[in-house]
Amino acid sequence: KLMGKPLSFIFIFKFKFSLACLLILGSNAFHPTATTTTTATTTRTFITTCSKNSITTCQMEPTTILTAASAAAAAASLLYLSGSEERAKRAQYAEWEQRDREIRAERARLAYIAPREVWTEDDLLPYDGTNDDEKGPILMGVNGEVYNVWKGRHFYGPGCEYHIFAGRDATRLLAKSKLEEETQEELQKELNMAERAALQGWIYTFKTKYEVVGKLDGFDPSSTTTRTTT
Repeated sequence: KLMGKPLSFIFIFKFKFSLACLLILGSNAFHPTATTTTTATTTRTFITTCSKNSITTCQMEPTTILTAASAAAAAASLLYLSGSEERAKRAQYAEWEQRDREIRAERARLAYIAPREVWTEDDLLPYDGTNDDEKGPILMGVNGEVYNVWKGRHFYGPGCEYHIFAGRDATRLLAKSKLEEETQEELQKELNMAERAALQGWIYTFKTKYEVVGKLDGFDPSSTTTRTTT
């Protein structure tokens, strides 16, 4: 006997108490619990996380929780504002691009000219860009073909560097890289091989940039060919 109780009674009591503790802990396993205690000066929040092998308790001041929440809210606000500005910029760019497409489409409409099978040099004269308020087609003959070069108005329009080529057969001037009229003596000479080769570079540029609208009447291909005859 111990303090008036038999040893068997004390053993059974301890066993039941231990079993009850295990059942309580088992019901809380893997579930975090939060408790709040209040003292005379402050309130603390305890967050307890239980696992199979350990119990972790974090003590947090209310001010710490509020500060963290405020920081998260501020970060979210910044992200939202940043996203709004980016969306506004994209919308503005899209509007500008749409406006640019509309302007280009209108310019193409005004500068359009129906293709013909054959153009004479006299047909080209009115289309040198001087009488269309800088909106109409600009035609140029190059190596037997007629191009509408309105997209290069800043090169071939009135007052521009290459305006001398517009509204005419510009083949010889291009081959010689001349920005002034040939003399009568020069006109009597055939293009040499270097000049014909230079012309091929111009032809490549025109074919890749401008629209062909017909053939030039009376052009002699042998006057510009780079092929040698035997």
